[in-house]
Amino acid sequence: MYLIADSGFLPLAAITWVRYFSITYLVLYFAFLKGRLNDFGKLGDYSYGIYIYAFPIQQSIVALLGKDFPIYQHTLLAFIIIFPLSWLSWHYIEKPTIKLKAIFQ
Repeated sequence: MYLIADSGFLPLAAITWVRYFSITYLVLYFAFLKGRLNDFGKLGDYSYGIYIYAFPIQQSIVALLGKDFPIYQHTLLAFIIIFPLSWLSWHYIEKPTIKLKAIFQ
């Protein structure tokens, strides 16, 4: 199989592979850009709270609103619920526990 067909156009399979490499490159490019998003962690590390609360909240939304609830609304609603929980978790559970770690070492 040739990359460029006899007609001079790229076949769809080649375009698919180019798309995968392009998405990977773009994600890495934006990850290393300097800017306002680099300061995201200054206010706290909410990643663990998001990790532990995301699954139960998402499952609860599906149980209450049904599986036919539009995915973009589901995602927005889950974020609206999960982010405050992760904020509370960071400031009232994780951060004080990390401070206690220094006492017991």
